[in-house]
Amino acid sequence: MKNICSVVALAATLTALATASTANAVTFSFDDGTFEDVVGLTSPGTLTFVNRFTAPAGGFSVESISVAFGDVSGQPTINGAPFTAALYGDPNNDGSPADAVLVSSLVSTAQNVQTSTFPSSVTGVFATYDIPDFAFTPGQNFFVGGVITQSSGSQRPGSVDTSATDSASFAAVGSGFGAGVTPLNDVVTGDWLIRANGVAVVPEANAGLLAAFALPAVGFIAFRRRK
Repeated sequence: MKNICSVVALAATLTALATASTANAVTFSFDDGTFEDVVGLTSPGTLTFVNRFTAPAGGFSVESISVAFGDVSGQPTINGAPFTAALYGDPNNDGSPADAVLVSSLVSTAQNVQTSTFPSSVTGVFATYDIPDFAFTPGQNFFVGGVITQSSGSQRPGSVDTSATDSASFAAVGSGFGAGVTPLNDVVTGDWLIRANGVAVVPEANAGLLAAFALPAVGFIAFRRRK
C-alpha cells in the first residue's frame, strides 16, 4: 500500500466578503495564505486531496477552485504535473468524502509551485481553475480540491497551513475515494491551502461576514511521517 507522509511534523472558519445585495462573491478558505508543511505519497502515484465546506443560507454556486501547491526544495518538480481540479458532492451530507460524487472538474496541470526547506513558513501562490459552475443548496456539504499525479515518491504537492485546525481536510491514494479516506490531521495537524470561489445568495439580514463551522470526519489510510 502506498503511504502518504509529511515532511515536517478557531473552529473552522470560512470567510466571505458580502455586500447588501443578495448575490455575493464568496471565497471559502481555512488557510491564512501561508504553509509550514507539505504532504505527498511515498512512491509514484496519484493523490486526491480536498477541503470540505458547507453551503450557507441561500445556497452557494462553486465557480472555481484555487490551490497553492508546495514541495521540498531540491526534489523533482511537481510544476506542470497532471492535475484535475475537482468538485465533489456529499450525497448523505455526513461530512465525509467516503461516498463523494464528482460533480464538476477541469483537467489541467499543477502551477505556481512554491518550494522550501522545512520547517519554515512559505507564502502560497494560488493557481485558480475555472471549473463548470455547480450549485449547492443551503446546508449541503461539498469537497473541493483535486487529483494530482506524482512522478516521484519524494514529491510533496499538498501544502498545509499548520495554524489551521479545522479537521476539514482529507486525502486518498488514487483518483477519488474508493480506496479509503484519510483525514489530513492523521498525518499533520492543519488544513490544505485549497479554496472554493463562487457566488452565495445571502439573506439581507445576514449580509456582511459569513461564518461556518466545519464538522469532524472519519476515515483511514496508513501514513508515516519523517522523523
